Amino acid sequence: DGGKKATIAPAPPTYFQNLSTNNRLLRVDSPLLHEGELDAIRSSGLLTVELSTRYAHKDGPGTLEKRLSDLCYEASNAVRNGAELIILSDIERPTQQVSEGNQSAQDLGAEKDRLAIPALLAVGAVHHYLIKQGLRTQASLIMNTGQCWSTHHFACLIGYGASAVCPYLALAHIRKWHSTDKGKAKADGQTVEQCQDNFRKAIVGGLKKIMSKMGISVLESYRGAQIFQ
Repeated sequence: DGGKKATIAPAPPTYFQNLSTNNRLLRVDSPLLHEGELDAIRSSGLLTVELSTRYAHKDGPGTLEKRLSDLCYEASNAVRNGAELIILSDIERPTQQVSEGNQSAQDLGAEKDRLAIPALLAVGAVHHYLIKQGLRTQASLIMNTGQCWSTHHFACLIGYGASAVCPYLALAHIRKWHSTDKGKAKADGQTVEQCQDNFRKAIVGGLKKIMSKMGISVLESYRGAQIFQ
């Protein structure tokens, strides 16, 4: 099932390397990650670095461009220092707080002062910068974002270099919807986890359809290919 499985490979081995020292692979069942799966990746044993895509817009014109440049430099510096997974995140507090709905006034105030770089712009910029630096094959990119909820969003992020995406806001919305009387009625006895799995199945099915139209059968061939008009 090539359209569903995804391999996050920090550094694919070459013919001239010892496979026994370069076989650190992490396989996930879907390019769409739940928060728990993202936490498991953080503690998987691979050297993981999480970078914020937030920037202070009140600093004036040019702030977005400068933050994007700094983000690329931070990512390349992390890879040079041994990072195997780079998580680009537009949330400044732990994902668990979002899933539980714990938002303080201070948290919300901080978010108002700091905007998020568009997810596609962040992934694409880091992807191409690492290519120019000759570092792209040494680490995988994961996007932890609230800006992704449709099949098109996932397809674009993967097409621009992301190995996996955690749509924390979409998952939080499903939890919120399930907690309402209307949501429970429409869920027809399904748990919130089953509803989230239905969302994942729908996204994966949409990705398969997009890939099949391009004649692509495996996700690895679609990742970073930028097959867009």
